[in-house]
Amino acid sequence: MNEPNEINDINDIKSKRNYSERATSAAHDAVDRVGAQASKAEEHLRATAEDVRRRSGEMRDRARFMGEDAKVATTDYVRERPLASLAMAFGAGVLFSILTRRR
Repeated sequence: MNEPNEINDINDIKSKRNYSERATSAAHDAVDRVGAQASKAEEHLRATAEDVRRRSGEMRDRARFMGEDAKVATTDYVRERPLASLAMAFGAGVLFSILTRRR
């Protein structure tokens, strides 16, 4: 009489083991998928960071050249028109002092 109960217990154990193996396999598959997605995201972030670094370097160089060009143009203007340059500097100083004066 104990035999049917023992068979049911064995079948129950086999069923639980099969369920556990399937759950473990599904968990491993999910971890693998997440790992693959994380790897792709990391590659994308690295590529984006490199692009930003390259572009910022280009912009820095462009700004440096523009600053040098402005310096040369200003120096040339002052040499060609010293009185006009002095009058503009004086006017800018007066305007600055009016704007920053405490009331």
